[in-house]
Amino acid sequence: MHGGRALVVGGGIGGLTAAATLRAVGWDVTVLEQARALAQVGAGIQVASNAARVFVGLGLADALAARAVEPTGIDVRSARTGRLLHHTPLGDFARTTYGAPYFHLHRADLLDVLVGAVPAEAIRLRSVVTAVQDRGDGVTVTLDDGTTLDADVVVAADGIHSPIRALLHGPATSQFSGMVCWRGLIPAERVAHLDLARICHVWYGPDASVVAYWVRGGELFNVVGIVPGGPEAVESWSARGDRDRLLADFAGFEPTVRRFMAEIDDPFLWAIHDRDPLPWWTRGRVTLLGDAAHPMLPYMAQGACQAIEDAAVLARCLEPVDPSRTDEVTAALQRYEGIRRPRATEVQQQSRAGATVFHLKDWRSVWRRNQQLRTAMRADPAVSARTWLYGYDADRAVDEHDDGAIAAAAATTVSPSGAAAVADHWSRPVSGR
Repeated sequence: MHGGRALVVGGGIGGLTAAATLRAVGWDVTVLEQARALAQVGAGIQVASNAARVFVGLGLADALAARAVEPTGIDVRSARTGRLLHHTPLGDFARTTYGAPYFHLHRADLLDVLVGAVPAEAIRLRSVVTAVQDRGDGVTVTLDDGTTLDADVVVAADGIHSPIRALLHGPATSQFSGMVCWRGLIPAERVAHLDLARICHVWYGPDASVVAYWVRGGELFNVVGIVPGGPEAVESWSARGDRDRLLADFAGFEPTVRRFMAEIDDPFLWAIHDRDPLPWWTRGRVTLLGDAAHPMLPYMAQGACQAIEDAAVLARCLEPVDPSRTDEVTAALQRYEGIRRPRATEVQQQSRAGATVFHLKDWRSVWRRNQQLRTAMRADPAVSARTWLYGYDADRAVDEHDDGAIAAAAATTVSPSGAAAVADHWSRPVSGR
């Protein structure tokens, strides 16, 4: 391993995973984080098997399991009646079928484990990047205090509002989706009377949906609810919402949902914005990762998981590179993009389709969707449909990729819509897997 110097801009889940995977293949990594301290919002996160596999490879799975809940499945129900529409087995089935566990975690717990995987001296806080200059034989990053740092590669993992993406592509455009997201955490003792199983609970309702699951070893119940909203909502994870409005928004849901919603004392409200896939991520020795490259709607719970996949593929592509050779570095970054962009774009598009699938209200479309879900539930889960998503193996993707095939796939985008997208949501194979 030649091992070069990498600057990872952003100390979130994607950035710290990239630091850990790059260090594992011999790179010297510095994480530049603009905040005064590394912290995550009080919210849950689903680390599906495709992402957990990366943490298994890093030796972090046991540390995560100690803080996580490992759900036994995903149950999709009707919001109005509570009737079961679909069950996806997880737990031991996920470990056997997809090759890795499926975790529900508090975001802060995941961040703590990742921080422990990167030396403290490799993380620079209060580091705001103002300029990036690719000199050909290296990259220079300028911070807001005038400090300059040199590296062989810059990885922009600086989030949905990425300044480095703006440097490469110009100001980002986004569209308000017309939907807002409520979220809250409930102490276990306050919902003990509801006997909520350790699964991922999902409710599909007309113009609204709810996803809820246990985190922090079962100490907290994490709730996410999506409803139509107006432009007064902001795209911020820290904006608070009105509790009375929360209860009114879910008044039409079955009693179980209404009861746990009533236990949220301090709800947060986040405006959901949508962004089109980028035509490219990489220029010279600079590349994008995670939300900076492919921000996506929340309906497949894959935003962080795709960033984690990015990190694993990036490290594998850079592992054999001589950092002094510009042709090798740029080819490796292009290879990373060629492997990752088709898959991330596919997940983006399917997440966008989920906005329709979750919230159908025309009775004919609802009936067709529900029939498709029940039919899928009766199929053999070992050969059905989430294997393309949860069974993704970053190492295999690198070993088996074909540059020509990936280039062709990258030129094609998928945009399923309506009830017909349900089959894609469960079972679509992905190019470059």
